[in-house]
Amino acid sequence: MNLFNLFVIKRSSAICVFLFTLMFTQSVLAGQGYATRYWDGCKAHCSWSENSPGNPVKSCNLTNQVNPIGGAEIQSGCDGGDAYTCWDMSPIRVSDTLSYGYAAVPSTDDICGVCYELTFTGQGKYNDNEPGSMVLKSKQKKMIVMATNIGHDVAGGQFDILIPGGGVGAFNACSTQWQVSDEALGAQYGGFLTACQADLGYNDTTRLKSCVQNSCDTIFSKPGMEDLKRGCDWYVDWFEMADNPKLEYKIVACPAALISGAYDVDSPSNTAPVIHSADFSNGVLTANASDEQSTNNELTFTWMVADNTIAMGASVSAPDSITGIKMVVLIVSDGQLSTQKIFTADFGQAPIEVNTAPVIHSAVLSNGFLVANATDTQSASNELVFTWMIDNNNIGRGSTITAPNSITGTKTVTVTVSDGELSSTKTFNADFGSTPNEVNTAPVIQSAELINGYLVADASDEQSTTNELDFTWMIDGVNVAVGPVIIAPTSITGTQNVTLIVSDGELSSNKTFIADFGFSPIEVNTAPVIHSAVLLNGLLIAEASDTQSPTNTLSFTWVIDNNIVAVNAIAAAPTSMTGTKIVTLLVSDGQLSSELSFNADFGQAPIEVNTTPVIHSAGFSNGYLIANATDTQSTTNTLTFTWMIDNNIIAVGATATVPTEITGTKTVTLTVSDGELSSQKIFTVNFAETNSTETDPETSQPANPAPSNTTSNNSTSSNTSAGLFGLLELFALFTFVYIRKRKLV
Repeated sequence: MNLFNLFVIKRSSAICVFLFTLMFTQSVLAGQGYATRYWDGCKAHCSWSENSPGNPVKSCNLTNQVNPIGGAEIQSGCDGGDAYTCWDMSPIRVSDTLSYGYAAVPSTDDICGVCYELTFTGQGKYNDNEPGSMVLKSKQKKMIVMATNIGHDVAGGQFDILIPGGGVGAFNACSTQWQVSDEALGAQYGGFLTACQADLGYNDTTRLKSCVQNSCDTIFSKPGMEDLKRGCDWYVDWFEMADNPKLEYKIVACPAALISGAYDVDSPSNTAPVIHSADFSNGVLTANASDEQSTNNELTFTWMVADNTIAMGASVSAPDSITGIKMVVLIVSDGQLSTQKIFTADFGQAPIEVNTAPVIHSAVLSNGFLVANATDTQSASNELVFTWMIDNNNIGRGSTITAPNSITGTKTVTVTVSDGELSSTKTFNADFGSTPNEVNTAPVIQSAELINGYLVADASDEQSTTNELDFTWMIDGVNVAVGPVIIAPTSITGTQNVTLIVSDGELSSNKTFIADFGFSPIEVNTAPVIHSAVLLNGLLIAEASDTQSPTNTLSFTWVIDNNIVAVNAIAAAPTSMTGTKIVTLLVSDGQLSSELSFNADFGQAPIEVNTTPVIHSAGFSNGYLIANATDTQSTTNTLTFTWMIDNNIIAVGATATVPTEITGTKTVTLTVSDGELSSQKIFTVNFAETNSTETDPETSQPANPAPSNTTSNNSTSSNTSAGLFGLLELFALFTFVYIRKRKLV
């Protein structure tokens, strides 16, 4: 069986979530996260006997009948089998402020059957003012969810709650089981709500609720789907249609309703664990318990003080932060049933630490720098705050700062060093000279660490902005990456010495630290992560990364109104686009893709400015007036050409025949118009000659040579015309003389 099939059958594997953040697995007892929604219809991770030994979560067949007890090996509906998510695992409303449900969580441990209490903080993961999240907080609503699944597309701290109509995610058995089209299920990620947001935007909550409710009523209207309809209605009403609300979580004992809803009631009877002892001694919490159906290492031990989970395990060290006499609660669970034991323990007193003010050893002006040295018995030097003042004005912070160029002459300088509670000051006179020269200083590295598979650094420089600094990461003398935030190479494992070099182009600083890159994971393809997508100065700009692909191998597709308008990470926004639009960015690595939608204001259409036509040439040749002109807003055949002599229009058109009555040398004016603006050209023509050329009125020199494409035959024709014209002139003269003589007589 290949790895891909393993994911399809089981939805996830412990290997998948190894690639996600360590935050969740290190703080699995309690922490902060966010809720998402899904219902893929697949057989859950915890429905396989090897993932939940002795207590697999129930699954149902195509018609929603519970599979037999021995059906833990039935193939998932997402892989062509007959095991699906049972419909009665929809969320349950207990009261106005409490609901139960089931969720997929990220984990590398045996998480099946563990329950979490979710308290909503009032912000959305992607929008601090998300309306539904704010209402959950204002109404003090909480949920208790049981872990029945772990997803390879579930991130650290994420609770993917089973909600009908919440989106199928990476897999889809719903279309088959519910006999509907993929499109009817809404967006792949986010389901009904995300599809409604794409049509209606994000701001009109009333219309969005109506849209989602209509989808609930339409898809789950068939007889037998009452549980699915109830869960979909619950999302609109009780859950306030919250979109990825942030939350705080902690492990709690599972309610009976969740246990009976997740496990086959016809399974062999289970008995609760028996706690034989639980005590606190020498800083260690120790418990002994047994269970008839489980071995000791299959039981989970949860220790709580003041309603907070402080540790898990049969024998654990008590946190140093807990002091005094406390009531301790031990919860031992076999995954279905649990037993509690409460006792009092004296955790002793915390030592009283006396804070002392920092000691300033020196403070001077040297080579254009104000430099101070101070120590504190309770704080490291880099935790102290140095504040420099001249003439009661704050001029900078830091143990070493560049003296301001604007300060000259002798000044009284005061440096104040604080540990956050107490402070010390030192005052001295310093000569800043007449015109100090700017001195370049090396960048200051504030932090450099490995977090959740990323190498992350923060640095500053007094002469440069952060985006002008160069960040270079090296491991064992080898350059592995550049940039302030980069994905750690997957080929690097184990504990390594990491060196960060930050340069401003002239000076550089470095920081070396030890980082544990873990074991070499089996590479699993994950969807690209979209970090940002914006419209900026007429450009659509996106930033995304992918653990398996470099950025330049990802494909970026920009969609507006279901039309692809651009590709690439940076693309020019269509000039035809105006007003506020919903822009959707799709980023793909060739197998998996991610999507991000946002509103963008493309502004108003630019006002087109008309310009006058440009006359390139105008001349007279072979009895024709000929002109050539262009216009940036019009084609040549839409321009009007007007020829004038002695303020009289004699012809129109780019090429026009000269009236035969015009002879001799004339000044010709050509006017070319686009309907609004016009240009003129004036030149002199001798119409007595057959082939005349344009003459500049100022220089009397030929300007633009007249077009000439005549042949010898044309020349003959022109000579013949000239002879006939001469005969006509003689005839006219003779007639004039004759008539005059008659009058005289």
